[in-house]
Amino acid sequence: MVLGFKLHCSSELSERLTNVVTAAELERISAITKKSSDIRTHVLEATSMFNGPRRIVNTGNFYTSCLLLESLRTIGLYGRGTVRSSSKYFPRYAMLTDNDARERGCMRQEVCIDKHIVAASWVDGSIVNVISNADDSGTATVYRRIKQERVRFEAPKCVSEYNAAMQGVDRHDQLRGRFSLADGHSFKK
Repeated sequence: MVLGFKLHCSSELSERLTNVVTAAELERISAITKKSSDIRTHVLEATSMFNGPRRIVNTGNFYTSCLLLESLRTIGLYGRGTVRSSSKYFPRYAMLTDNDARERGCMRQEVCIDKHIVAASWVDGSIVNVISNADDSGTATVYRRIKQERVRFEAPKCVSEYNAAMQGVDRHDQLRGRFSLADGHSFKK
């Protein structure tokens, strides 16, 4: 059964999780999400069944924030995701600007030791901002095809791990957009 997102979000937490989790689990989720924004609440609610060590939640820039990573950590999960450059709580000193970004492969990383969060900014055609509490501040090798050649670049480890986890999702979104039958376009021979 498919629920419309607006219909699902307008209902109360207890209505959505009736007969899905126990009453004690519902109270625990309610306590965690009480002070959260709506977006963080929905992510925490969706991941509540995945409690356990070594679970990593990968999110896109619509959902990711430093506060979400802190909230996930309180329930025993880790997270990583891209962040918009206008994000309220992303550390500005860790962010590359258009003036700083000279060429592909340029990067800047910062670590918040208290919160166990790595913030990285890397140039890959455009500037990519990633935060993670699942990765260390090391670097990894990534390969990019430029024209006909495969070129090697150093990237923050959180960027390479995010790309490995989200590659199939991005490809699926591209194919859905390209071959959507709902957009009113027709295919020509």
